Amino acid sequence: LGEELVSVDVPLESGNYEVAVAFRNDCYDPDLGYDRNLIIDYIDVEGGTDWGESASSTEDLYGWVDRITAKAYRRTLNSEERDLWRGVFDQGPDLIQGGDDFVDGVRMVLIALLQSPHFLYRIEDTPSGQALSAEELAAKLSFQLCDMPPDDQMRLDVQDGTFFEHYSDHVSRLLHSPCGQQKILDFHHALLHTKSYSNMFKSDELWDEVLNEYMLHEVEAFVEEVVYTENGSLFDLYTASFTMANDRIAPLYEQELPSSEFVRIELDPARRSGLLTLSGVLAYQSDAAQSNPIHRGVFINTDLLCIDLPPPPDVIEPLPVQEEGQTNRERIDLHTGEGTCGASCHARIINPPGFAFENYDELGRYRTEEGGAPVDATGTYSFDEESNFVDGVSFTQEMVNSKKAHRCYTKKLSQYLLGRELANAEDEMISVLTEDSLAGASIVSLVYDIVHAPTFTARGE
Repeated sequence: LGEELVSVDVPLESGNYEVAVAFRNDCYDPDLGYDRNLIIDYIDVEGGTDWGESASSTEDLYGWVDRITAKAYRRTLNSEERDLWRGVFDQGPDLIQGGDDFVDGVRMVLIALLQSPHFLYRIEDTPSGQALSAEELAAKLSFQLCDMPPDDQMRLDVQDGTFFEHYSDHVSRLLHSPCGQQKILDFHHALLHTKSYSNMFKSDELWDEVLNEYMLHEVEAFVEEVVYTENGSLFDLYTASFTMANDRIAPLYEQELPSSEFVRIELDPARRSGLLTLSGVLAYQSDAAQSNPIHRGVFINTDLLCIDLPPPPDVIEPLPVQEEGQTNRERIDLHTGEGTCGASCHARIINPPGFAFENYDELGRYRTEEGGAPVDATGTYSFDEESNFVDGVSFTQEMVNSKKAHRCYTKKLSQYLLGRELANAEDEMISVLTEDSLAGASIVSLVYDIVHAPTFTARGE
């Protein structure tokens, strides 16, 4: 174990950059099972301190103040605001007293600017219900798709008065940029709770904490492949018969790969169908040593179908210990199925989707038997109408053909991009998006439509 401080100087032009660190060669020895690990304590990024010759006159100094405050406000400042910030700059030498009037002025501006409500919040002055101004919409689009202020290209179009004319181009550009792609991935992280995968524990000998990280990466790589590489729809997200795997993930699908690099592998469509049969999705909704149909059923109902489940009773009796020769389904049915006090909620709503995936154990591995008894994954569930299914694959097919699944997905996607709950008046927009999704619209096109809708481009009531 060695510690080393590594410093790299990189000359950069003005603009936005992403900093990443990659361990390109871990010297993995497959025979011994040894490799090297890189632990990063911290990363510091320092910018240049050469202010150049632009600070040679009062006009140049005030020009810097005007530019930096306009960037922070994400709009053009009026004359009163410009005078205010120039005054803040002028107070720097007296208040900071660092010995360099220019540096003191800069420090004073930055100290005050970073506390300004116009920097901390995205303020919209347009009256409620009216279309946002070019500056307001540019800021909203950039923050909602990229979590950052408008870039130079957007600001130039705003200044030239051509932003609305080029709005669709900016949407497409941001959607396919690294930050835009990450935004869509982050939505699916939230939808699937993948950021909590690090908390998983399994008693199986194949499990370790590193596998949790690989399961998260599998989901992310799968979503990226479907949404961006294949420009896929919700149908593709739920029915694709492939995944992205490495040497640790592949054995969960009864395959082998030679390295830790993630690559696409094809799966048996009779056993695997998109997101719901990915190892991490199944493992997270399981216990340490057993699948958990109740957790899986609650997840599908609440997160993927937007079903409002009634609150559980104040006192919940624990599940009985699984007896020898008894399947997990039989144990849960005896406790929560028809004829029990949990029948109204569990037997008809929660349990059926969970039972559909009983062919998958606590790590998401496929199985046809459990403890010597055949797995029963059949059932009935009411989507738009009552449907029968024989396993997780057929359940997923029924689900993705239902309006309920598409409405839930488009509603959650809209809420995520708008950053708020939807109002009743926005039901019509969700209905249109639902029909488009049912007709096979790509996920990228759904995002495109949401940020073009009046509910996005106008200020809320």
